[in-house]
Amino acid sequence: MMTFRTKRDSFLLILFSSNSFLLVISLIVVLTNVSFNQWFTWIGWIFLTLALLSWLAAAWFIVYTFNKDSLRIRKGIFTKKIQYDQVIKVQEVHYRLADLLNGERALSSKNGVILQYQTKVGMKIIKLSPENKQSFIAELKKQVPKIKID
Repeated sequence: MMTFRTKRDSFLLILFSSNSFLLVISLIVVLTNVSFNQWFTWIGWIFLTLALLSWLAAAWFIVYTFNKDSLRIRKGIFTKKIQYDQVIKVQEVHYRLADLLNGERALSSKNGVILQYQTKVGMKIIKLSPENKQSFIAELKKQVPKIKID
């Protein structure tokens, strides 16, 4: 079992953190200055807390683990497993600013890989950003010898 952590670009973390900070401050201002029903206020604070915790978990706790028969991708509280026999292709990518604005990037890095795999429903892709792309791809090649590497 081999584990890779996600790569984080400081520019993107500052960008997302500042946007999240502004959202949190805005919600706090609204919840403290506008008169709402007491239950609505409590629900707002609970929603704010859950949203903040889920963002932190998704942004900071991303791990890719190679298990015996699958690649496990954990993003905070969410987990996805991709069976090795489903994997078709891996491609190294470098995202540009235009890709970032379109949402076409790995979560926390300008550099990443695109993993293409087959499901019962059809072909899917997932964008990953392992700290060491070369080692990640080498490990993937060990687990999936037939994989196509671009």
